Amino acid sequence: MDKKGRHNYLLSFAYSSILITFILAENQYFRVRPTDQESKEGDDVEFQCHIGNRGGDVQWSKEGFLLGFDPKIPGYPRYYMDVNEEEGIYNLHIKNVNFQDEGEFQCQVRAVINYSLVIDYN
Repeated sequence: MDKKGRHNYLLSFAYSSILITFILAENQYFRVRPTDQESKEGDDVEFQCHIGNRGGDVQWSKEGFLLGFDPKIPGYPRYYMDVNEEEGIYNLHIKNVNFQDEGEFQCQVRAVINYSLVIDYN
């Protein structure tokens, strides 16, 4: 691996060779993780989720049930994601909280293989 994070592989044939370079991007990571929230009925709640170097799509889950990638969160009219893709912000808002909202919420980022492929024919 060179100083720029590139991995070089040389593939040789009888009359020519091909240099293949993989440029690996930085891994995505949580800049701000969601924290536990306590509220009373009727409050509005915000769970923060900020992603650095985001490559994959972001969604929330409730009790293991995936809420989907749409910021409007269909089927949950009081739930929505406040999204700023440039800043990596994917905060979940719940309006007018009630006892049915109690549970474990998770911010999830789809894994991606992030690389560029550069091929040099010699």
